[in-house]
Amino acid sequence: MKKLAFIVPCLLTCLAGPSYGQQPATFPPEAKVVTGEGLKALVSGKTFRAQPSSGPAWKVLYRDNGFAYLDVANGYRDTGKWRVDGEKLCADWQKTTNPTPCNEVRELSPGTLILLRGNGELLTMKSE
Repeated sequence: MKKLAFIVPCLLTCLAGPSYGQQPATFPPEAKVVTGEGLKALVSGKTFRAQPSSGPAWKVLYRDNGFAYLDVANGYRDTGKWRVDGEKLCADWQKTTNPTPCNEVRELSPGTLILLRGNGELLTMKSE
């Protein structure tokens, strides 16, 4: 019984996820805000590679015509449409369910963007 009394609170703590007081991720101070046509110009016609903190690496091709192609290292592929909404880069995929289709983006340096994912992770995306 003593073991159960110890295990249950531990499980509840682990399953609860991050605390409500946890601060959201912040962009590095040197990362520049880019909006509208400027952001569109940064990604249009380019392929970006990324390695999330968990899961396989992936790359996305943002075509000039608004179509996007996702290629994940585990063999998963998807297509969809991309657009810019202010300082957010949005993608509406055909197969992939995305609870946050629009993500804030900053330019860290030429060819390097930082995307704030829905899970709070800051993801570095490098153009090929």
